[in-house]
Amino acid sequence: MKHENYVSPYADSPDYWWGHHNGMLIKDHLPLIYGKVADIGCNHGALSRKVAELESVRMVTGYDISEAALTVARQYPNPLITYRHLDFRMTKPIGYNNFMYAFHFLEHIERLWLRQTIDNMLNCIYPGGHLLVSVPYKDAYPSEYHESEFDERDLEMLLGAKAWRDERTDAHGNKHNCVVSLVKI
Repeated sequence: MKHENYVSPYADSPDYWWGHHNGMLIKDHLPLIYGKVADIGCNHGALSRKVAELESVRMVTGYDISEAALTVARQYPNPLITYRHLDFRMTKPIGYNNFMYAFHFLEHIERLWLRQTIDNMLNCIYPGGHLLVSVPYKDAYPSEYHESEFDERDLEMLLGAKAWRDERTDAHGNKHNCVVSLVKI
């Protein structure tokens, strides 16, 4: 696994991320988001901060492997949010959540570790809860740090749930090309 230690732009602008494709996915699934929420691969935590504003949410835990990103996230304290370092292969349990989302996370996991990572994620969600996943469609966003590529069939086989292609343009005029899946536990 190639170690990433970058911080995405717009850390100081949660509203930017609310208008981004990731925020659009959260807004698409608002009725399912409540209680304890986990943001896997949270980076600077801007989306975690927007999710924490939802009345139905009582706690958000943001996880990332990048200490640099977590340092930035912690510069925006919120009593509802905790940020934790997480090995991308999730070798340790992280507690139980009602809702978990992982946007642009799985493509950074080597194929060898995908099944273990998914199983760990699914085992950290309360019965009746959900896991929402978004990954780039195949090589839509080339990066030296991407270890895996996905299309709808790949994600369906991995998660055991329907996956769909999402090519919407976000509020900033950026066209996205992702594969999305929602798993109910």
